[in-house]
Amino acid sequence: MFKTTKIILALAVLLALVLVLKNRDAEKSPDTLKIGAMLPLTGDLAYVGQEMQRGMELALEEADNPNIKIIYEDDLTFDIKSSVNAANKLVNVDKVDVIFNSVVDTIKALAPILNQHKIPGIVIWDSNKTINGLGGYVYGMGLSTEHAGGDMAELAYKNLGLRHISVISNFNEWSEIISQAFIEKFKSLGGIIDYHEKVEISTNDLRINIVKIVNKQSQGIYFPAYNPSLQSLIKQSRELGFKGYLFTGDTLSDADISTLGQNAEGIYSTQAYLENREFLEKYKQKYGQETPAINLAFAGMGYDAINFILAIEKDLETKNLPVTSHSIKDRIIGFEFQGVTGKTVFSPERITDKRETILKVQNRLLIKP
Repeated sequence: MFKTTKIILALAVLLALVLVLKNRDAEKSPDTLKIGAMLPLTGDLAYVGQEMQRGMELALEEADNPNIKIIYEDDLTFDIKSSVNAANKLVNVDKVDVIFNSVVDTIKALAPILNQHKIPGIVIWDSNKTINGLGGYVYGMGLSTEHAGGDMAELAYKNLGLRHISVISNFNEWSEIISQAFIEKFKSLGGIIDYHEKVEISTNDLRINIVKIVNKQSQGIYFPAYNPSLQSLIKQSRELGFKGYLFTGDTLSDADISTLGQNAEGIYSTQAYLENREFLEKYKQKYGQETPAINLAFAGMGYDAINFILAIEKDLETKNLPVTSHSIKDRIIGFEFQGVTGKTVFSPERITDKRETILKVQNRLLIKP
């Protein structure tokens, strides 16, 4: 009787172990692909994250594969603490294979988590040289920050004939990178930077800075910034009678232009911009509405991000290789993918080389000049 009881207990333990292993395999089988997406779904730039999510959902619908799952997290428009908490959840609880986020500002804080857990993290709006210093699991497949600054400097110097410009930037990763790229390019062309000041994003009074710029007789102000400093600088420069050109980056939104009204007229801005009739038709069919070329670009980024990973998944399966974080990482550099936003090929520095479009506010709309 005692032996029988021991045998029954042993069988029960063995059965329990088998069930645990089976459940664990079911949660994460080689055929399951889990994608984490950390996007600005609320906050000042919520429209960016919402369009990216729409693009991702469109790609997921087209894939029609029940073994692919996207888990969304809100970074509250690039809030570092929220981003870190979301990354820890995606890695430790959801067990994702890859993480997408939107900007370099937050990926910098996430890099230690990604490298420790060996999970590829891919930025889908930004791509710049800062990525190269963040470890082997961080990538940038978005639009080149350095090119955006350099291209705007060329417009100011070559197209508009400006020789003296002042720069106001934020204490922020993106703002500092793009400002420095502008400064270096403008000076290399023969231009002079009259004044350069960095301010906190929360700064809403820039009148002292603007007065200094007016006194220096600068022909333009380059100010890639976030709100509230973005709107404050535009409004106060007009109030103080600055007559020169205003240049900014892709944080200038339709909502800003609507709020600023006439004060926004004539501003130049580097922006994500996508004119793709086929993709727009797909978007309209799924969501029942059109969207402007800027917003369509963000949807295209989300769409391409998912399809890029799905293309790698297909390649791995064709070679009878498992689809894991490790195998995905090994295929990213050098893998060629043609998407709606253009060709994606990662360099050994783990970045791509796509460019933004320079637009101008005319009649309260951002359009090609």
